[in-house]
Amino acid sequence: MNDERDRIVVGIDGSAHARAAARWALDEARQRGADVDLVTCWHMPYVSEAAAYGLVYLTSDELIAGARDEAETSLATLGAERDAVRRAGGDVSVRVVEGDAGPALVTESKGALMLVVGRHGRGALGRLVLGSVGRYVVAHASCPVVVVPTEATTA
Repeated sequence: MNDERDRIVVGIDGSAHARAAARWALDEARQRGADVDLVTCWHMPYVSEAAAYGLVYLTSDELIAGARDEAETSLATLGAERDAVRRAGGDVSVRVVEGDAGPALVTESKGALMLVVGRHGRGALGRLVLGSVGRYVVAHASCPVVVVPTEATTA
């Protein structure tokens, strides 16, 4: 018998799309009695990228703290759903990992029941195609992937 609990990994970045994905995953975890890992990713911006956004003086510790704060803020908006998972015996955690979101989420989801991400559809064309992270995880994850449109829930 395997004592390891089922685990659902969710990519979260503070967007409405990610909150919709987290809401869906938390409800699924409640029904299954599974744990949820909300994973947010960060990477040190390239110098040209950093200069364009005024991030030249941010340290990695500040980037990690910012990513964690963003994920915790998103989770705070989902308090009822988080509490329902806990009442069903599941655990909800936030993890901050370094790396580009697609590859990092694929790595973090190894052995998971599923990987859940939001869809960043923009306009009519956006409804037909996935964003770069969604495309990457669908193509490379070793577990089932659920891509949740924002319209699926009230974000």
